[in-house]
Amino acid sequence: MSVVPLDMIMQFQDAFAHFDCANTGIVSTKMLGQLLRYVGENPSEAEVQDLMNEVDAGASGSFKFPNFLGMMARKFDDICAEDEIREAFKVFDSDGNGFINRQELRYVMMNLGENMGEEEIECLIDEIDIDGDGQINYEEFYLMMTSA
Repeated sequence: MSVVPLDMIMQFQDAFAHFDCANTGIVSTKMLGQLLRYVGENPSEAEVQDLMNEVDAGASGSFKFPNFLGMMARKFDDICAEDEIREAFKVFDSDGNGFINRQELRYVMMNLGENMGEEEIECLIDEIDIDGDGQINYEEFYLMMTSA
């Protein structure tokens, strides 16, 4: 788990305190969606429900700041991981057109020390290329990177 920056922790703590009107250190799970929006998130109702189950695993109807911070740290990790995947995609997509073609894949793999033959490159692209256009777009790349 990566380290959440101190300024973000303070922002989360201030937001939690804003919704902890009775100063008990506890917030109702019913307020989670509003709390997330208060810190700049824009979750769907389904996401809020999933996150409620995460912060209130015991189904008590409330949660404490450490549970909220842990959940936000996991969300922060997910964002960081996606940023890293996006940067990796840019390395492969040398012409910046949003697709990785056979030549770009071969070039990067050779520079990584992987001497792949034409058949191996074809198989790799065919395996990743969900829409069958002969190239790898970001969504296909992301699925490949996160399913490993």
